[in-house]
Amino acid sequence: MILTERLIRNLPNTLTRLMVLGFVFCATMTTVHGQSLEKPTLDLVDIPFEPTVQALGGAGGLSNLGPNAILYNPALLASTSEAWIEASYTAWISNTSFQYAGVSWVGRQASFGLTVQRSAVGELQARTQPGPPTGTFSAENLMVTAGIARNLGPIALGASVSALRQEIFQYRANGVSFSAGAWAPILDDRLEFGVSIEHMGELDALDQSSTELPYRLRLSNKSHLLSLTINQNRAIDVRSYIDVTQQLKDPDASTVLHTGMEVDFNEQGGFRVGKEWKESEQSFSAGLFVALDRVSLDYAFSPFNSGFGTAHSIGLRVPLTP
Repeated sequence: MILTERLIRNLPNTLTRLMVLGFVFCATMTTVHGQSLEKPTLDLVDIPFEPTVQALGGAGGLSNLGPNAILYNPALLASTSEAWIEASYTAWISNTSFQYAGVSWVGRQASFGLTVQRSAVGELQARTQPGPPTGTFSAENLMVTAGIARNLGPIALGASVSALRQEIFQYRANGVSFSAGAWAPILDDRLEFGVSIEHMGELDALDQSSTELPYRLRLSNKSHLLSLTINQNRAIDVRSYIDVTQQLKDPDASTVLHTGMEVDFNEQGGFRVGKEWKESEQSFSAGLFVALDRVSLDYAFSPFNSGFGTAHSIGLRVPLTP
């Protein structure tokens, strides 16, 4: 199956591009005799590994109070006084795996976070021409991110730096990217706004071309729409999440709207639904979560069309403070 670059760019900015990249290299892998790989089109850092963000359609700007916040808006680290450790695993079609782990803690003057993300595709078929494969290869990506945030009166500011590594076939590339953001809650935290610039940086050349990072502006809104108290032991809270993202390096890139909604039952569990509003093979995302004694278990799924199956993610978050 040969997929074109146009199809790749129309696929969702979630779990798809890494896997599709492998298929593309199956079709474009060339011999070493004076030829090279086509320009990679993978958005290396544009994959929500965390189930909360996945279930909310990629609206990650204000949806995660844990370490994962530094990947979308580092300032959100300052929104909690607790330390967290979290991990997630995502399964998709073929030999595709996605792993994520993160930890955050609160210091005297600022909050800090550290995350590690890995994605890999194995046993991909290499072809130099139509017909039987000439062999197999694998693709792997690794990103380690450190972030810091601090409250400054009514707002919080944050920044993060990511070390990137990409391996495809025998080719390797390294790089660094930077992100920064601001977060402001109003009306007793019932309304929140955020703005961030994500992943300013670049990778080394992979063979002859570099993978472009999604240097992007993100505007975020979180609204506490409904708080209904039934009795002393029962309550329902409804929250909405809206992110608007725009690629800054690509003038032809369309603005993308990410929307999600969360229904929380008595802070002990609930469900989430979301959608990324762009032409893609992904129709929607959804998920469930359970919180018992402050330990949170999350599940999300994203169904795809055209035979791409369904991506399933599961995550665990545990507080480090008593």
